Amino acid sequence: MWKRAIVALAVAGVFASPAFGETPSPASQPGPTDSKIVGPVLYVSSVEASLKFYRDILGMSERSRFGPADRPNVSLGYGLDPRQPSLMLVSDRTAPTPRKIEHGHGFDRLVLLVEGLPALQQRLRAGGFVTTDARKIYETRMMVMATDPDGYRIELIGSDPAG
Repeated sequence: MWKRAIVALAVAGVFASPAFGETPSPASQPGPTDSKIVGPVLYVSSVEASLKFYRDILGMSERSRFGPADRPNVSLGYGLDPRQPSLMLVSDRTAPTPRKIEHGHGFDRLVLLVEGLPALQQRLRAGGFVTTDARKIYETRMMVMATDPDGYRIELIGSDPAG
């Protein structure tokens, strides 16, 4: 379980070399240099309910809306730079009512590096969202787990105020 969290943090750039090994030179990396991870796509039962969680509480910016005007999908991220990773919220536009989200066994959680973790945890709880108590991880970080409106687990990592 921790291995997956460390991999997610490494992808997010939380652990930079040399602490976790040497970074390969660009010449030794396969593939085109303009390749990148765009970000995850979450199927949600209500884009508007998810926007309240990701935009209004977690502080992400709405980068774009796409799809039909009456049931749009949304791309979000921290800041408006489209070159940075995005989180896409998509819904079933053909169903007359939202379908129940069924979580498989492959996806575990989305990991976000955030500022002001204690205040964010308070906003989540004030908004009616359940979070775990903050706990220290990786010697200098604090972690809180939260759950979005559709049951997706979100790991929020911030600096340890005491560290």
